[in-house]
Amino acid sequence: MSLCVVVLDDVEDEALMLADMVRNAYDEEGLVVHALGSIGELECYLSTNDSPDVLFIDIVLGTGNGIDLVGRLSLSVRTQVIYVSGLDDFYTRVYDTPHASYVRKPLRSEDVRLALSQALERRRRICAPPLVLHHDHVADVIRSEEISYIESNLRNVIVHTDAGAHRAYGKLSDVLNQLPPSFVRCHQSYAINLDRVSRLGAETVTLSTGETVPVSRRWRASVREALFDRIREGR
Repeated sequence: MSLCVVVLDDVEDEALMLADMVRNAYDEEGLVVHALGSIGELECYLSTNDSPDVLFIDIVLGTGNGIDLVGRLSLSVRTQVIYVSGLDDFYTRVYDTPHASYVRKPLRSEDVRLALSQALERRRRICAPPLVLHHDHVADVIRSEEISYIESNLRNVIVHTDAGAHRAYGKLSDVLNQLPPSFVRCHQSYAINLDRVSRLGAETVTLSTGETVPVSRRWRASVREALFDRIREGR
């Protein structure tokens, strides 16, 4: 997968160091990293290039402010912003703009790796195509983040969302193949959205909606492993 990352820091050594950390954190081919040193350089870059996939931006940029800059730039909604700062003054201000993560200076490779994985996961969700269920000559278009769990009943699948349940003819496995990795099977007849799990019990999973879904002995270990992997990755 090709990936374009821009690093903006007005301290040249720190910009280059962060760029190297990003290269070391990305295990696939197709990575391009640009290290920029000023607001003007970033504005010039954006005037002649598409918005990057990920933007690491220092918050304190000379007399400028990275948060204000992001707020006024015309970035693509798919561009994932990661703020970087050595100060503690901006932990709440960063929420003035959409962003994927926050990295504290002095930089540590494990923090950069985690922030990048969070950004890529958030971008994948935004870019992921919706689930389409066909039934009764209509098509229901459902965003994956709206789904709590899915169940199979005879030859039908029932997708439970924030807005209600959607039923269509099909197999649970076919629906899962259209959804991101955050959806895992927990039972022969059920699959859950790991991002909606609030409690994992011996025989059930409780979701953030308050609903409970059965977990079979066959799937319990894999569900537990997938859930804690997702927690460790900060997703």
